[in-house]
Amino acid sequence: MVEEILSGEELVTCPNCRTANHPGAVVCVVCGIRLDTYEQINRQWEKKQQIQLEKSLENWQDSEYLINKSKLSYYKNHLSKQILFIILTTILVIPVVFGILFLIRYQQERKFARLSTEYKQGVECYNNEDFYCAKNTFNNIILEEPDFQDSQSFLIKSRLGLVVDYKNKGLLSQALIELNDLSKEIPGDPHVLIELKDVHLKLAEQYLNSNDYESSISELNAIIQITPGDQTTEALISKTYQDWYKYAVSHKDWFRVWWIKQQLKERNILIPR
Repeated sequence: MVEEILSGEELVTCPNCRTANHPGAVVCVVCGIRLDTYEQINRQWEKKQQIQLEKSLENWQDSEYLINKSKLSYYKNHLSKQILFIILTTILVIPVVFGILFLIRYQQERKFARLSTEYKQGVECYNNEDFYCAKNTFNNIILEEPDFQDSQSFLIKSRLGLVVDYKNKGLLSQALIELNDLSKEIPGDPHVLIELKDVHLKLAEQYLNSNDYESSISELNAIIQITPGDQTTEALISKTYQDWYKYAVSHKDWFRVWWIKQQLKERNILIPR
């Protein structure tokens, strides 16, 4: 090899495996490729690979375009179906909604007409002083529609009128029940308090006439709770205790005499002789 180099001949390097071959070698001693045509074949192969790569790229781009086009078409069709569905739904729903609204309004109008008729009947009952009828009529209206016109006011007036009826008929217990209910619903109402005081006073007189002094005093005490410091009622309580004391003495109920005497002392009431 030294001789060959010295003789001026150069070694041939294989372009594939970089092995040094003898000068004039046609085939590489290691990888076996042809040294004289390798470069040409390699350039042809690289060109072929480049062409295939470009074709693959074009095919991929065409495929991507078709996929995108298919997706776009799908989305368009889907959107069109959705729009069509919304339009059809709207066409179907709008009449239903209007129908429901019309039905609600129709029912409200019928309800208003019916309540108006009942209201007129209630007013007529009140004007005819049929307070029981008026009370039931306005009560039914308020149960269904609490703020219908001035039904609340008419109901209170009807119940107070009914109380007066009960008092005139001597049904004081029923009048008291009605007034106690009213005092809970409208506490502090002056008309209710006046009637309540009057009923308790009539009950006290009624019990006193039947010599039921204890019940009479209980009714008078109820008046004191309604109007604290009422001097007239306080005087009636004192007189009733004194009459009760005399009654117990006359019937020789000594235990009751002793008990009443204690009550008179606590209230600073003069003990009768």
